[in-house]
Amino acid sequence: SRLKDMKRILILCALVLASTLLYARDVKDTSKEIVKLAKSYRKKAGFEVVNLGPTSISLMKAAAKAEARYDDEDDIEDREEAWSEVDILSGLKRMLVVDYEDASYADKLSFNEKVSKCLEGCELLLSSVDEGEETRIYGTVLEDGATLKDLIVYEPQEGSLVYMEGKIDIRSAMSLAE
Repeated sequence: SRLKDMKRILILCALVLASTLLYARDVKDTSKEIVKLAKSYRKKAGFEVVNLGPTSISLMKAAAKAEARYDDEDDIEDREEAWSEVDILSGLKRMLVVDYEDASYADKLSFNEKVSKCLEGCELLLSSVDEGEETRIYGTVLEDGATLKDLIVYEPQEGSLVYMEGKIDIRSAMSLAE
């Protein structure tokens, strides 16, 4: 009986360790794969790729703070949305935007297939369809359960992908999605 309990504990520890290692691998691979994929398509006709680093994000954060401070005081909803934007920007390290709306059908199809493969390890946080246009929001949730390591807003039919890397508060991200 005691030997069985020890075996169960060892098996449970092995499963926890294995899932942790798989989780870490998925987190690291997804971010690198998305960035690598975007770079490989940036010179194709109809693809626009914008990569924002810490300096650009700091400027965006300053602009968002100014907007949040001086937004119409009567419209509380706008102010809350503006502060949610500030919260998201404050944790970002990198932001990558890919617009491929004007790409050829074959290039869109190829890119969408490769993006889908990259996103296999990510958790789908939200999926919606509005007038036939699908929007999917993916993210990698950290152990605290309240923070995302990355956030990906993907609209395959529209031809857009936004990848954000850093520490993103889930509540702030979801309030913008509403």
